Amino acid sequence: MNAVILATVLVATTGQLVHGACPEAPAGENPWRQTGCRCYMAVNRLKNWYDASNDCTAMGGQLATLGEGQKSDLRDVISNDMDFNTCSSVLWLGFTEKDRDDTEYFSLDGTTGLYNWLTNEPKNTPNEYDCASVHFGGGWLSYPCLTTHCYACETGSI
Repeated sequence: MNAVILATVLVATTGQLVHGACPEAPAGENPWRQTGCRCYMAVNRLKNWYDASNDCTAMGGQLATLGEGQKSDLRDVISNDMDFNTCSSVLWLGFTEKDRDDTEYFSLDGTTGLYNWLTNEPKNTPNEYDCASVHFGGGWLSYPCLTTHCYACETGSI
């Protein structure tokens, strides 16, 4: 209730909504970086899609899901935190077609999203290329979910 009152006062006095801050990152992790009302964290560890998703959940977020215009936001916000020697230029995203019809990708909350697939992507090989990643140069790629990549986590600001 106090947060609603504070937000109402801020909007009434400044004429604009003020976004909260990012939560504190767990010890030893890169910081959460804010863009708008979302916070992103680069994780410089190689994990398969499932382990990366579980790791993000344990840190209070989820694998990053990108809406329209957010690809450059993600790149701009976390690029200084990326270890490109470890991670190459591919990060897991929170989209999969696993356990679906092998034709459409869904975000972790079960909704479809806006996609930015590279040419000849996604590969629609049943039960093989079921998880989505983003190439830092731009565009999405499909990979087998057990392939290891670094990843980006996402959470809301507080």
